[in-house]
Amino acid sequence: MAGLRDAFRLDRLFPSLAAGLVSGILIIVLDISLAALLFSGEMSGRVSQGIGLTLFGSMVIGTVVALTSSYAGSVASAQESPAAIVSLMIAAIVAGTSATAAPDTRLATVVVTIALSTCVTGLFLLLLGALKLGSLMRYMPYPVVGGFLAGTGWFLALGGLSVMVDAPLSLTDLSRWLQAELLVRWLPGVLFALLVLLASRRYRHFLIIPSMLAAAVALFYVFLWVSGTSAAQAGAQGWFLGAFSSGGLWRPVVPSVFAAVAWPMVVAQTGSMGTVMFVTAISFLLNAGGIGVTVRQDLDLNRDLKSLGVANLISGLGGGVAGFHSLSFSALGHRLGVDSRLTGLTSSLLCGVVLFFGAPLISFLPRFVLGGLLLFLGLSFLVEWLVDGWFKLSRADYAIVWAIMLVMGTIGVLEGVGLGLALAVVFFVVNYSRADVVRHTLSGRTFHSTVERSRLYRQLLRQKGDWLYILELQGFIFFGTADKLLDAVRRRLDDPTLLALRFIVLDFRRVVGLDGSALLSFEKMKQLAEARDVVVVFTGLAPRVERALKRDVLCEADAALWRTFANLDHGVEWCEEQALHTFEEVGLAADYRTARRVRAASLARSALDALLCILAPEGDADAPLDVSDIAACVAEYVEWLDVAAGTYLVRQGEALRGLYIIETGGATVRLDGPGGDAVRLRKMGAGAVVGEIGFYLDVPATASVVVDQPSSVAYLSAEKLATLEAEAPASAAAFHKLVARSLGERLSSATTTIEALMK
Repeated sequence: MAGLRDAFRLDRLFPSLAAGLVSGILIIVLDISLAALLFSGEMSGRVSQGIGLTLFGSMVIGTVVALTSSYAGSVASAQESPAAIVSLMIAAIVAGTSATAAPDTRLATVVVTIALSTCVTGLFLLLLGALKLGSLMRYMPYPVVGGFLAGTGWFLALGGLSVMVDAPLSLTDLSRWLQAELLVRWLPGVLFALLVLLASRRYRHFLIIPSMLAAAVALFYVFLWVSGTSAAQAGAQGWFLGAFSSGGLWRPVVPSVFAAVAWPMVVAQTGSMGTVMFVTAISFLLNAGGIGVTVRQDLDLNRDLKSLGVANLISGLGGGVAGFHSLSFSALGHRLGVDSRLTGLTSSLLCGVVLFFGAPLISFLPRFVLGGLLLFLGLSFLVEWLVDGWFKLSRADYAIVWAIMLVMGTIGVLEGVGLGLALAVVFFVVNYSRADVVRHTLSGRTFHSTVERSRLYRQLLRQKGDWLYILELQGFIFFGTADKLLDAVRRRLDDPTLLALRFIVLDFRRVVGLDGSALLSFEKMKQLAEARDVVVVFTGLAPRVERALKRDVLCEADAALWRTFANLDHGVEWCEEQALHTFEEVGLAADYRTARRVRAASLARSALDALLCILAPEGDADAPLDVSDIAACVAEYVEWLDVAAGTYLVRQGEALRGLYIIETGGATVRLDGPGGDAVRLRKMGAGAVVGEIGFYLDVPATASVVVDQPSSVAYLSAEKLATLEAEAPASAAAFHKLVARSLGERLSSATTTIEALMK
């Protein structure tokens, strides 16, 4: 309530009242137009009660929303989109009611149908807000919403023309509408609607519409004065809605009304009531998004849904029409510099005054103005989605908009929306199937695990890398994308320019799900792998994806054909280990030069010898020292340590005081998170150098290095390295060169991987 008291400050009071008065006047005129739409044709004699229902709905909904909404400047009222659906319901009731039925039966059935549709809408909105599902309705496809709004615009446009002449528009009697008697009734309204539409699209000032309404009414009375026609004569000629009594317009829904209701006709409108329910929810969320953008404030959608649900429920109990927030009226106060609850309360109060005391004034509003306002609203929807939509929508989405509108206009609302949803799904499947489910295609040449290996092994993995085929998958895998994935595997298996495959790695880290048809493609892939002696490795499987694959693909009966790992790094590590084992047993026997270097490494006296032997450039005749001499020299300055599993060689964030060279065993480089979680960055084995980057850059360690098995390491401290540089500068320089070569090769490998990921 503090916000409401603040609205009565003088600097905020008058702008709030001005915005509320302008909004209230427009809401009243719109409500009268909606009532004329609802109670047209055979029900036109009851239009005064229809005006009472629309004004009552605006008064109640506007008051509740103004007091409880998350945005203080919210203005709400009965709205045209649900009213358009309700008008179809009323037309169906009138058409289905026997001509001999009592007038009270028809009226009671119509009023109760309106009340029930609004109550059901209120309960639905309340449920959405209570379950915090405010964002759920935003998943409705955009072209379906646009098609529905275009269809709503069509109904409003036809309804506006019908209001002008007090007769339904039919394609069978278009010639009658061109006769002078009817032409003079609807032509001024059409001109008025077109002028308002052009002006509102050209100018964005909030006074454009109210000033043009006032000008149209004034010109009408000037015409009557010039032609010498009295208001009574104009009313007799059908220029007004009718003469209303001086009493109140609203008649509450009392229990006695239910006895006169034709309940089968009410039940027959259940589907349309559901349409009103969804239309109101979607329209509100669209308007709420627009309000948030306009006022630059995030609205609490769940709170507003509950507020709107209560408002519609109370309105429905009194027979009011469903409604929600108005984008233009809610933005009006903000444009005047105030966001005040007084704006919505003022417009609601004005609706209440007219509802209970203003019936005589309504009698003097000309039909062509009210019908023209409805026509303007309808044309606004049609122009936005059928004209502007051509420039802002894809051709497929634009076709959906047209299809929905045509089906809504010729068959029915539910059929149109259903067709639109079906078309949206079909287009989505077609478009999504064109998207590549493979995010990246890699091989053993371009991607390696984080295991730190010797230079020799790194060379081997690069040279023989075509044995490994890595596919990083993404999105949802279904029949359209799964077939493309299977074709990619077939092409790789049949490529004669590359080495025969041994491993196919499928990374599912970015896969959100798969359907049953995709399982068949993976089963076929496994059959291809069996025929070519290839192992399929699955990594990064989400639990539900793994459960689906276990039904038909990951079978224990053929477990030799597949493997699963928690992530891509561990999967590739396993493939590399299998490949290196094969290279050592078979592949290297025919490679004299590589075999010679492997023998040299194996005959070295220590891991330090092996490291230097492997790092040394092949055939470097100009090297100042032999590798064994370098190793022997450096070995005099290192300290040999036996460390247990779990020992930290390097702690993240601490300064590095030397280098470690692993002789036997291994260690893991990991990034420690603030919550105690750790991420593996690299795995290091015998011959690996530890801490060289931080040591050479003289910066704290960016990660921890933990021994993961009992190991033997050589420790070269900064002091010992300085002594080596002073006493044996040639050996020290050669050692630095070899370590730099190792770092350079690691950087080159990372660059190659990055280049592959960017393709």
